[in-house]
Amino acid sequence: MREYNNTVQTTKGDLDKQAKELEKLAKSLAVEEKEYEANRESLKGETEVFQVEIEKKQTELAPWTEKKAKVQAAIGVAQAEFDLLSQKVHATENGLKDLKEKQAAGKSSLVEKVHRY
Repeated sequence: MREYNNTVQTTKGDLDKQAKELEKLAKSLAVEEKEYEANRESLKGETEVFQVEIEKKQTELAPWTEKKAKVQAAIGVAQAEFDLLSQKVHATENGLKDLKEKQAAGKSSLVEKVHRY
């Protein structure tokens, strides 16, 4: 029983210490929050100037951004057309090569037939 009472007393003492520490931390937190808000408000005026400048520059850049998008779209179309034309050129070259091979084979076949007769 004595050991139980000692444990209870020790726990009560620890609990009181923790409560005091919690109260101290809560007060400290309130002070820190006030400082934070004060700093935030003081910076608000400083950053507002920069925000206005950023918005102004974005407005000035808007036409250029639009032009850039149009040029990039035109480049994309031109690249697609180039790719299609390249494919057609390669197909035509391959077809011409096949025709020349067939023509050569036909000539040699014709020469052989002429020589036979």
